[in-house]
Amino acid sequence: MIWTVRVRDIRRRAGGLRWTLLAATPDLETLVYVDTTDRGGVLAMQSDEYLHGTGDEELDYLAGVCVREALATRNACQLLDGIDRRRWGRIQQPSDRARWAA
Repeated sequence: MIWTVRVRDIRRRAGGLRWTLLAATPDLETLVYVDTTDRGGVLAMQSDEYLHGTGDEELDYLAGVCVREALATRNACQLLDGIDRRRWGRIQQPSDRARWAA
């Protein structure tokens, strides 16, 4: 079964994060709840009636990958914002695109 997993919601919970992920195949859709540390370490995962994982090893793996990729994207965006602040003194605005080309 080929799963696609995407983030639906993120909330702060008990010193970490609670992720709600939407996992889907062509004929099935389910919600996966993942509790993580702020750095993305998976503490707990559940889906439907499964309490320790989703009942599908591939989906468990893909849910962890989805969380790690979302946090990596966030970190990359923060680093890029830092570069913009040093270069322009502020976060890049859409009107700055012409300046980047110069």
